Amino acid sequence: MGGHFGWRAAFMTLGVPGLFLGIFAAFKIKDQRKFLKPSQKPKFTAYYILLRNKSFIYICLAQAFAIFIVGGLSAWLPTYFNRFFGYSVAKASMMFGAMIVCGGALGTFLGGQIADRLLKKTNKAYFITAGVSFALAMPFAALAVVTDNFTLSVICFTLAIVLASIQMGPLNAAIVDTTSRGMRSMAFALNIFIIHALGDAISPLIIGKVSDLTDLRMAILVCLLAVVPACFFCALAGYYTKPKNFIEKITG
Repeated sequence: MGGHFGWRAAFMTLGVPGLFLGIFAAFKIKDQRKFLKPSQKPKFTAYYILLRNKSFIYICLAQAFAIFIVGGLSAWLPTYFNRFFGYSVAKASMMFGAMIVCGGALGTFLGGQIADRLLKKTNKAYFITAGVSFALAMPFAALAVVTDNFTLSVICFTLAIVLASIQMGPLNAAIVDTTSRGMRSMAFALNIFIIHALGDAISPLIIGKVSDLTDLRMAILVCLLAVVPACFFCALAGYYTKPKNFIEKITG
């Protein structure tokens, strides 16, 4: 779309499916939940309570560094394939989109399966699954950047995307477990703000600045270093999370 009609047309077209889905959701999806009593509803000051929840904050920071990498790659990989392998930006974007859709879907599915099975053995299952997947994604992503073989680069990037997506289900489930029922909507709202403000809102700019100083290959490698703090914050989140939350989840 961008290649034929310009990037503005591509952005405008992107909003059309969301518009129809929004209308569909408003009229067709019914909320069957039992709502809280007025006395139980949290106030705006409840965000302060969330900010003092160490487990929640560390989960958000781990996800932020994951989004930092994914957002940076999403913005620059089409240009990378164009610059180093000679593919048009349009074709490279289509290819990367397919990698994101297939790899992301597979990784999200595997993450839920692995974490739920591991949860039967340890109450740190969500954080182990996320941390290990972060660590395993790094070498594949690094190899994808340094290799001059296009096929190997695509395979390694796809595997890295699968592994980086594994954390999505476990860490979102961990947010549910580490926050009270009446504050979960606020928790996810704050989570979304934090992960994007510290993640994909700034990583494309940082990659661009580093690329200007060195080259795009080095800039992407620098972006991948965010996996280190992602693993670190997963470990901290697991350390500060109280086991009782997970025990209650298993026993019902």
